[in-house]
Amino acid sequence: MVEVINGSVARDGEADAAQAEYFRHELSGLRAQAETDLARHYIELQQSQNSGLLARAAHIRKFIRALEYEIATLERLGKGLNRWP
Repeated sequence: MVEVINGSVARDGEADAAQAEYFRHELSGLRAQAETDLARHYIELQQSQNSGLLARAAHIRKFIRALEYEIATLERLGKGLNRWP
């Protein structure tokens, strides 16, 4: 049930939009950091493979998969926030 008392619904909507924008900004920062980490791990993976360190390369691939999953999750969260203008 929605009550309109002295414009409180409008203020609530503005607060929701402000909070959504805050989280968009936070998610953007987290995604940028994850993408930077992912790029660094791809470089490290290539170096490990070139050096013949296959066990290390396998370990790095696990980090890469986790980072790719994290980025996909952050993207889904960002899309969910699009319901607020």
